[in-house]
Amino acid sequence: MAKYIDADALKQKIANSVAKITGKVTPDGLSALARRQNMIDKMPAADVEPVRKWIPCSERLPEPGVKVLIYKRWEGKVTHRVTFSIEFALVNHDGLWISPSEWDINGTAVAWIPLPEPPKMDGGSE
Repeated sequence: MAKYIDADALKQKIANSVAKITGKVTPDGLSALARRQNMIDKMPAADVEPVRKWIPCSERLPEPGVKVLIYKRWEGKVTHRVTFSIEFALVNHDGLWISPSEWDINGTAVAWIPLPEPPKMDGGSE
C-alpha cells in the first residue's frame, strides 16, 4: 500500500536534518536544502480520495434525505434464515430508513456508507 506524505512537513524535516548535520547553515547547506525542497515541490500530487468506511447505525445516521448504501439484516418469513444485503436507502425526517421509492425498507439497517461522487463524463454531462 502506498504511503502519502505531507510535503511541507518533509521539507521541514530535511531542513532540520541539514542544520543538525552541518551544525550551522552554510551556503552549501542552503543550496543542498533548496535542491531537495525543489525536488519535493516538483513531485506530482497523488489523487487520493479518503477511505470510506461503513458507519454503524448505532453510532450515527446520515442527514435526512441523503441517499446512502445500507448494509441490512433481515429474516425470511418462511425460512427464518437471517440474510444480509446491501441496498440504496435514505433516512426521512422522522429518522426512519426508507428506500428511494419512499417505501419502508424490509429488515434492519446495521450500517451505512456515503455514496461516492458520480463519474465525470466527456462533454460535462453526468
